[in-house]
This record gives sequence, C-alpha cells and structure tokens, in this order.
Amino acid sequence: MPMSPFLITAFATLFVVIDPPGLVPLFIALTQGMDTAHRRALAQRACIIAAVLLTLFGLFGEVLLTFIGIS
Repeated sequence: MPMSPFLITAFATLFVVIDPPGLVPLFIALTQGMDTAHRRALAQRACIIAAVLLTLFGLFGEVLLTFIGIS
C-alpha cells in the first residue's frame, strides 16, 4: 500500500490547517441561541462547502496559481 503514507500525511496536514478543535469555541459562540437542529444543519452545510472548496482547489489549484502568475 504505497498510498498509505501519503494519505496519512495529507490528512494530518489538513487537520492542522483546518484546526477543528480550535474552531469549536468559535462555532459555539456564533451559533449561541440557535436550536440543535439549526446548528446541525449549519454545520453540515459548512462541511459540504469546505469539502467542495478543498476538492476544487485540489483539482484546479495549480492551474489557478499559474494563471495568476504564482509559481
């Protein structure tokens, strides 16, 4: 399984960059006063948007950076 070290490194890097434990207090503060169902829906929406953005930049990030002149 030659992909295993790469996947572990990629996951660890994304985990450090996104910092889920550090964002929990911010999420709680911003959703204070919302009911549980609304909080859950908001969290799911945020995760879907983040996954789409990460996928798009993973697939097309190099093209975008080349287009704007960053090497």
